[in-house]
Amino acid sequence: MLVGHGVAVLCGAAAVHLFGVADVPAVLTRIDLAHLGAVTFALAATGGLTVLLDAEHAPRAPPP
Repeated sequence: MLVGHGVAVLCGAAAVHLFGVADVPAVLTRIDLAHLGAVTFALAATGGLTVLLDAEHAPRAPPP
């Protein structure tokens, strides 16, 4: 599970830097395309890499 969490952290960090929102605070009352793109990219990259690496991440881990 540590590998899955590491992948998620790296994908999230890469996404905010790629979309240029690392220094821009997220405001929950409005949506801008840069933050939406970063979220979409981070989720897709995390899902894809965890499948490729066969790593478990808590939101997609199978039930016990």
